Amino acid sequence: MKCITELKDLAGLPRLVRLAVLVTVGLTVLAAVVCLVGFAVQWLWNATITTIFHTPAITWGQAVLLLILCKLLFGNDYNVRVTHGNRDGEKN
Repeated sequence: MKCITELKDLAGLPRLVRLAVLVTVGLTVLAAVVCLVGFAVQWLWNATITTIFHTPAITWGQAVLLLILCKLLFGNDYNVRVTHGNRDGEKN
């Protein structure tokens, strides 16, 4: 059975259908990654933090929200450039 996501199969489809297929596949992959990472965070949290600090276990939804909160607080800003100046304050 052929998979519709192969590039040669997509070439014969109209542009809007190709876009819909690629968006659907992309969202499905994103959902799978979020699920797996959420379960990993939940397992790691419940295995370590609950033992160390005697806190209650968290659910999968709380683990995903914790991931979102960490991304908002500690996320990377790739547009920041660090410039170093010399002793006179001039930039190199």
